[in-house]
Amino acid sequence: DASAVSAAAAAIGANPVELSDALCIRCIKAGGEWVKAHNTRAQAEAARDGFVQALFAGLFDWTVEAINSSLCDGDAGQAAAAVGSAAAVGILDIFGFEQLATNSLEQLCINFANEKLQELFVAMMIDAANALYKAEGVDLGAAGADAASGYDHGVVELLEGSIFRLVSEQCTLPRATDETLLEVILSKHAEHPILNPDIYRHNAATAAAAAASAPPA
Repeated sequence: DASAVSAAAAAIGANPVELSDALCIRCIKAGGEWVKAHNTRAQAEAARDGFVQALFAGLFDWTVEAINSSLCDGDAGQAAAAVGSAAAVGILDIFGFEQLATNSLEQLCINFANEKLQELFVAMMIDAANALYKAEGVDLGAAGADAASGYDHGVVELLEGSIFRLVSEQCTLPRATDETLLEVILSKHAEHPILNPDIYRHNAATAAAAAASAPPA
């Protein structure tokens, strides 16, 4: 819809043709060269959603920076230096876990961010308090045990160390699907204690069968 693209481009100060190309055309690495290919409707819609999410994130960061700058009388350098002090605004949002009917990459990233924030909270608050009590000779007993025991170290390390990279690699392949991504992950981590290949393959097969039997929208 050319009119919708023009309206969106005008709202963000972009060139309509460049915006349309960014949403409708993707770059694929074939051998040692990059080639351009037209997106399907589903791919273009996914590109649109990703663009909107990135735009929202940029506006959010800009808003926080603008608030901090206003607290420092418009001095951007002073505002940057003030982050973490009483003269700056900081935002900590602990995302809630959700199990949706269809869990997208976005939901995975939300859950991942939640775990990283939890790790930061534990390190800065609870572990620091435990270290202080220990330095002062206060025996907390069981209450002073590592409060990070509920933190999913293994899951986060697996995501950071491998799965996100594999997702990125699959995105550059012309015929990659959810199924091929799952097989790559399970084949590379067949012995990982967190991943059970049989369970994941069974769930994937069940979901595929349900999708195939569902009436057309």
